[in-house]
Amino acid sequence: EDWLPTTSYFVDRVIPNISDADLIVLAMGGNDILAYVSALGIPNDIPAAVDGARDVVRQVVDNVTEIIAEIRTINPDADIAYCLYADYSQATGHPVWGLVGNFLGADTVGSILELARDSIPRDLPGLLLVDMFGAAQGLPLHEYLYDQLHFNARGQALYAEELFMTLGGVLVGPS
Repeated sequence: EDWLPTTSYFVDRVIPNISDADLIVLAMGGNDILAYVSALGIPNDIPAAVDGARDVVRQVVDNVTEIIAEIRTINPDADIAYCLYADYSQATGHPVWGLVGNFLGADTVGSILELARDSIPRDLPGLLLVDMFGAAQGLPLHEYLYDQLHFNARGQALYAEELFMTLGGVLVGPS
């Protein structure tokens, strides 16, 4: 929500930097989900907590869509790469995600995060989806994290490679 078009972040940090950009990379929403999970504690009503998490994801998608629409009014020609969330249910060795996954079930956590991937409108002109959710499948994601949300150097390499491939690059040789 901090980056919506009416906020000072958008006005002061986004607008001055996008009018002549060829590519705009967005990576947002993870803090919103983490804030919900962190504030949740141990819920009395698990189905309601899961529904609440899905509502947060839907709101993030609405926010991202609104931000993209406003970016389009300023720069209709730039490609916009939206970096989807990694599948944090794969971070089983991380204290926060391991606990959440054990409590709610890794499949439930994964399905909530997958909702973001499935909900982003595919028909937005010039929108490229950087599928970090798919890139994290089968990885011990906790080894790629600096904290409960952000990537360490190994995770940044994964992130950069996925963005590079989304833009049409091809990896030749080892990572």
